[in-house]
Amino acid sequence: METIKTQGVAMPRLGFGTFRMPGADAQPVVESAIALALSQSWIVDGHGRT
Repeated sequence: METIKTQGVAMPRLGFGTFRMPGADAQPVVESAIALALSQSWIVDGHGRT
């Protein structure tokens, strides 16, 4: 699995494949990606690791 390193932490590199999607098709995918990112940030924040 590819990773990206930020602030000294290696994280999995994720992609949702929206590069060539038309806007109407990409919108629900982008919304899901944002929701996933927000849910993960709440999990991390809830454990005191912000």
